[in-house]
Amino acid sequence: MKKVYALTLLSIAACAFTSSAWQPFALDQRVTVKLPHQPHLVEARDLPQGYAVRAQVWRLFTKTGDYELTRTVSTTKHFAARDTTHYAYLVALLRKSGAHDIVSRRFTVAGIEGREITYYTTHSTPTYIRCFSLDSVRYAAAFVPERELGPTSTITAQRRDEFFTSITVKP
Repeated sequence: MKKVYALTLLSIAACAFTSSAWQPFALDQRVTVKLPHQPHLVEARDLPQGYAVRAQVWRLFTKTGDYELTRTVSTTKHFAARDTTHYAYLVALLRKSGAHDIVSRRFTVAGIEGREITYYTTHSTPTYIRCFSLDSVRYAAAFVPERELGPTSTITAQRRDEFFTSITVKP
């Protein structure tokens, strides 16, 4: 009986250890991020004719929250490293869609400046986004914690921080 109990505990511990190891995911050759599991490509298409942008979106749904990665390529221009117009437009768009308590702050990764935006919608669950640009490519990483965890949960903070600090850039 003790052997069965010990093996069960070891199996549970091994599963817990395995599931907590985050895996690297490359959005392209320049940007990688770590996630609890590999995300799924949900959209890879060219926008309707007339748009000079190509977008890819990857998503991952977990028990503690949802992760989304976006890579947008402009075929007509390079995005400025400090593209304040884009961030102002994004905040205005969020407000128009009903977001509130919007907070925007700067962050830096590998010398590249970007914006971290936090906002709430009709429920009390926050959405956290980090976005930045490299040449003609704009990147965004979003995390939405599971509603039951709430914004002040240490699990929410750990997952968000682990996700955002894992972003690596090769300029």
